[in-house]
Amino acid sequence: MKVHVVSKNRYIGIVSESADPQSFKFVYSDDVSSDDYILGLHQKENISNYLFPIFDDLIPENKDKLDAIKASHSIKNTIGILLHLDNIHGSFEFYRDVKDIPQLNNQGIIQFNDVKFEILGDYAYPEILDDYNLVELPENNYSTSENTTLGLSGYQEKHAVLKDDINHVVTYAGKTQSEYFIKPFNIDFSNYNKAKMRFNTYKKHYYPYLLINEHIFMSLAKDFGFDVPYNGLIKDPNYNEYHLIVKRFDRYRTTYKFDHHTVNSFLGNIATDKYHTTVTDIIKGIQEKISSDDMLVLFKFIVFSIIISHGDLHAKNLSLIYCSNEFSDKKMRLAPMYDVLTTNIYHSSQNRNDIGIKVNNKLSNIRSSDLLYIAEIMNINNITAKKIIDDFCNKFLSSFEAHINKLPDKIKTLRIKASDYKDITLSGRYAQYLNNRKAYIEKYLVEKPAEKNIF
Repeated sequence: MKVHVVSKNRYIGIVSESADPQSFKFVYSDDVSSDDYILGLHQKENISNYLFPIFDDLIPENKDKLDAIKASHSIKNTIGILLHLDNIHGSFEFYRDVKDIPQLNNQGIIQFNDVKFEILGDYAYPEILDDYNLVELPENNYSTSENTTLGLSGYQEKHAVLKDDINHVVTYAGKTQSEYFIKPFNIDFSNYNKAKMRFNTYKKHYYPYLLINEHIFMSLAKDFGFDVPYNGLIKDPNYNEYHLIVKRFDRYRTTYKFDHHTVNSFLGNIATDKYHTTVTDIIKGIQEKISSDDMLVLFKFIVFSIIISHGDLHAKNLSLIYCSNEFSDKKMRLAPMYDVLTTNIYHSSQNRNDIGIKVNNKLSNIRSSDLLYIAEIMNINNITAKKIIDDFCNKFLSSFEAHINKLPDKIKTLRIKASDYKDITLSGRYAQYLNNRKAYIEKYLVEKPAEKNIF
């Protein structure tokens, strides 16, 4: 099978797949100069026994979802899924036949930094869209949808949406280009039913109010000074759960598209490698590609992630984005942060890791000395690194309770199961979490955190 590839509004070549044995080939169009070859495809003709990471990165990881889409469209191979991705991240477009490619026009050149704040948008936390009407999403959106695949990779379901701030309506976008997507809550991870499974078994898959969690910690990251896209909660009309609406950071007024790569694909890895890449691997792989200022931001985010226990931080949850939408641009910067949350409030022992990727060969019990070791690799001096660790720990301990208290009572009083016979409020669970993180910080990160100012 062959698929024609467009990037940055320019036809660049053909990706093909052969069977028995399975292999993949990408061949550039004759009018693409070698100076303009894209990440990981450095030859005129490129051959691999697995799908090239730059394309693999676009494909959702949920196997059930992929199987359903393949069955729906009678897809018998790997690359066929590329033809059924809507609103793909970055500028990639895929076509079955070259005659299907529309007229390609040159776009104006936009520098990301010049429009960054407009791209990201702004909001006052908590952003809860109580007065917005959510028009029905595709069928089966609460678990795995067979109808659509947004070309933003990852395990969670995502749908492109249009956010109408005049009429206060959020609607499913389908193939219409959109600046927003929605993450629907997953009923399979939220709805405990004791009749089907005892809690001690079910808790390994129990992630209630996951998207409230993400809004809380995305907003906390914003308060800590990180670039974070607009995100807000909208209640599902049928369940006592919330979806998360997120503004895309690779779109400017829909028309202009910025290519970006997860760190995982930038390093030449496929999706299954995302938890096996260490922080040291990431630093060494990207340090010559981004500025020292961005390297400092990355160090700060690693510190922040350990403090909050961001157990799902892996190599696909960090990205590099090109500094402009120019076809030949090779300059990159650290992309805005996304998919930020804590796994520590959930029950499974696997969610007790303090980070999803190893820091100095550790996933938990990471000490300030481990972070200082990482800082040295990043060429960040010891005094600066130590001050960041201390300041971030103290800021978290002094501000997190107030951060939770800003949530409305209807969210703070939501109930989480703690056993077959006991539950706890969401705010109560975050109070437990804060005590746990305080103990961790005092033991491993700072000798004596600052007392909370009660005045």
